[in-house]
Amino acid sequence: MQKACSTLSLILIAAVVSTASGALASLPPPVQSVLDKHKVPARAVSVVVRDLGSDSDLLRYRADTPRNPASVMKLVTTLAALEILGPGYVWPTEAYASGTIRNGRLAGDLIIKGYGDPYLVTERFWQFTRGLRDRGLTDIDGDLVLDNSRFEASAAGAGDFDGRPDRAYNALPAALSLNFQATRFQIVADGHANRVRVIADPPLAELTVDNQLRLVDGRCSWKHYYPNVAIVPVERGGRIRFSGDFSARCEEGSVNRIVASAPQHVFGAFKQLWGEMGGSLAGSLRTAPTPPGAIRLHRIESPPLSEVVRGMNKFSNNLMSRMLLLTIGAERFGAPGTVANGRAAVEEWLARSGIEAKELVLDNGAGLSRSARVSADTLDRLLRRAYSGHVMPEFVASLAISGVDGTLWRRFGRSPLAGRAHLKTGSLNDVSGVGGYVLAQSGRRYSVVLLVNHLEAHRGSGKAIQDALLEWVYQH
Repeated sequence: MQKACSTLSLILIAAVVSTASGALASLPPPVQSVLDKHKVPARAVSVVVRDLGSDSDLLRYRADTPRNPASVMKLVTTLAALEILGPGYVWPTEAYASGTIRNGRLAGDLIIKGYGDPYLVTERFWQFTRGLRDRGLTDIDGDLVLDNSRFEASAAGAGDFDGRPDRAYNALPAALSLNFQATRFQIVADGHANRVRVIADPPLAELTVDNQLRLVDGRCSWKHYYPNVAIVPVERGGRIRFSGDFSARCEEGSVNRIVASAPQHVFGAFKQLWGEMGGSLAGSLRTAPTPPGAIRLHRIESPPLSEVVRGMNKFSNNLMSRMLLLTIGAERFGAPGTVANGRAAVEEWLARSGIEAKELVLDNGAGLSRSARVSADTLDRLLRRAYSGHVMPEFVASLAISGVDGTLWRRFGRSPLAGRAHLKTGSLNDVSGVGGYVLAQSGRRYSVVLLVNHLEAHRGSGKAIQDALLEWVYQH
């Protein structure tokens, strides 16, 4: 018995010494237990946990293995953008006239030039359009010309990733992009009229909404909340049909869909808003660079980059991240911004920063990719650089807060972890990841990176592994 106790004491002492003198080389028991439960092999997992106060590793496991990070890749794009462009960077959107204006009538074309504003939403586009009216423009005899020359046109198709071209996460970047290229259809039960209303945002002049939803009084369940949606894109006629039942007991619902190409989306919204403001547009849509001699009529600017990255990371917006990478490329190498020159600019920045990342495959900068790769070690070095750098407040503030907002608003709400972690999550089929910072109950702050690449990791096992690791870090 005495020998058994002595052996146990030696094991406990060895564990303490191992933790105190260096990083754990194996996964903590709570994490390993979750892996065993979900039949996920340890070789499918990479982890780095580092004490930011002592700058020492708490846990390192397969840290150098390149893995698909899903949207955790946005950490790379975000920090590169904040350091290269600066937190105060803004994107303009401009309007030009190619002819003369007399008594409010433009005898020529109206040109709208985009510079890649990733946060040109309906409200700001309405203000932009209103600004043109306030400057005396009423009637446009020519076309609406959209200038997307700031970015190279994507050769990919919106459905190339997963065959779902109408999904907002698949939107392709364009220098002039409205409302993340998606139309939000708000679904509202109108008990007084005994009907269901569908409200489009932004409203599109050339889109017909075929509302066949039935108002019912059943329980607000899946079948009484999520409608069936069928889409004919604007380029082929412009029609979206909603069918099914919607319960009067449900709160307002919404569906976000891509119903048009980026230019058609902007054109449809402008035509609708312009008409509502009493203006007229005689011509149609064209895409072309701004001609020499065009006169600038109006200009607005985006919110600063420090605010834009908050919307991008907290809600994991793929289009915003892709547009950010193209902006980095255009600023560093000149227009048009391309994926290739964006990646080259980020690689230059990494080299200047002393971060060797030979395994990095940045792809489109958003993590919506099957070929993207990065190691947990590289992500941890980025997190540590960000935390000690001059853009730390803006970077950390862009991450979702556990139990509070973004992709984490429903997680850890009743846990001691609530409000104590700033994290970027990521998920694709067979991929789950998280990276960011945790304030432990001890008052020590840790950088944390976890990447899981395994069959069905996105269906629950990845999240369970994240929870176990984050709770372990918190309690440490």
